Amino acid sequence: MKILTTMEEIAEVIYTSKSLEVMQERHIKLFESKKNLADTLIVGKLREYVQMTKKNGLENLARKLKGYEKFMKNSFDEMGIETEMSFRTKDYVGFLKKAILYLQKGKPLGRLMDIHGFRWIIGTQAEDDELSHNLCDLAVNMSLLYLTSHGWILMEAEPPIETEFNPDDHPDIYINSKNLIFRVFENNIKDYLRCIKSNGYQRTHFYIKSPEGLLVEGQFGTRAMNERAEHGSSENHFDYKDERYKDVGLVIDPFKITSAKFKIDEDGIITDPEGIIESIIMKI
Repeated sequence: MKILTTMEEIAEVIYTSKSLEVMQERHIKLFESKKNLADTLIVGKLREYVQMTKKNGLENLARKLKGYEKFMKNSFDEMGIETEMSFRTKDYVGFLKKAILYLQKGKPLGRLMDIHGFRWIIGTQAEDDELSHNLCDLAVNMSLLYLTSHGWILMEAEPPIETEFNPDDHPDIYINSKNLIFRVFENNIKDYLRCIKSNGYQRTHFYIKSPEGLLVEGQFGTRAMNERAEHGSSENHFDYKDERYKDVGLVIDPFKITSAKFKIDEDGIITDPEGIIESIIMKI
């Protein structure tokens, strides 16, 4: 499906808008002006992003997740297992790129649901084993039971699509065939714990909708999985994302962005409170 709005037009709006709110309004008008199906579909996703990132909605979401976080931490503390949770809202430009990529690949935009997300790191082990993987499954089961009992709606997940994992290329990755996820949740889980990505990425994902209708992605992994994803054998997970978005053709030079709230200091450190070009890590 062809988008008529050019990457140059999109980039010009990003560079010259003085705030994220203005940028979003200008992009919506730009895509609407093309009067083309693909561009109109993008407009729908941008409006969804705006709706789901309103301040009052985020504050309410944070309060609900705070109760969930407390339940999980207390439960694992009683077992003597350390856990760590972080929450992020996907950056606006990243979401726009992903929406464009979905259209280019013929994927339904309804599957683009990761505007908000939380990540759990379970345990502190430097290397994985059967116990650490079982604890991940336990965390997923506990999470889904808690959230659904508090009015959250669990979404059906796409099955993992990358299965060409070669264990010889990743000898440090533990593979556990045992699956402790409750059967009732199996269709709601994107299981990269056992169906490992070819670059070695491992985690369990699911999507869930808050009682107010905000879509949230949950990710669960061990300390070892997190270290590999960020620094070790699966660092190509992030290179893979960058490579994938090259197909979009929207390359942003952050030094050209003029938003009053967006700053880059002389050392190249980015201050991006509105999440223009990078996801916002939120404390809940």
